[in-house]
Amino acid sequence: MEPKELAPQPISVRGERAWTFDAPPRPGSPLPAFFLPDCAFRDRGNADFAGKPFVLAAFPTLETETGKRELAALGALAEETGVAVAAVTNDTPFTLAKFPAPEGVTLLSAFRSPEFGMDFGCLVVEHAVMGVLARLTLAVDADGTVLAGGLSEELCAEADFSQIKDCISRRAP
Repeated sequence: MEPKELAPQPISVRGERAWTFDAPPRPGSPLPAFFLPDCAFRDRGNADFAGKPFVLAAFPTLETETGKRELAALGALAEETGVAVAAVTNDTPFTLAKFPAPEGVTLLSAFRSPEFGMDFGCLVVEHAVMGVLARLTLAVDADGTVLAGGLSEELCAEADFSQIKDCISRRAP
């Protein structure tokens, strides 16, 4: 196998330039494999979401007001579209257990898997907050192909789910 050429992506952290390890999966590409624990330390992965469209969202933590609002928005997205949402944070499963997941949202922890952030192009590597997940949202079809999405420009602002909502609404059963 040939070595992969990395494509770090610029984002901002409170207006300061930061970079991710690589680019996120592009529309039309297969979703990379993931295997992450939920709040009960049960490992979840692609197979848990296969066969139906779903949304994968990554963000740093649920322990900020922005994280709490983002979780609520993901719950609303799941309710409005009827699709499952995999919400991945840097929080430990112990921390995830403190937050009730909205209906349709599965909380997952990347705390022991920096590979997740590397494979999904959302691991911040050049900034004081290196090691946290940048905000990433992907719409995925039933076959595991990325339909739409990408990184948010600003780490500290809520993600805009309008493109994801439109895309997934057109494809949901």
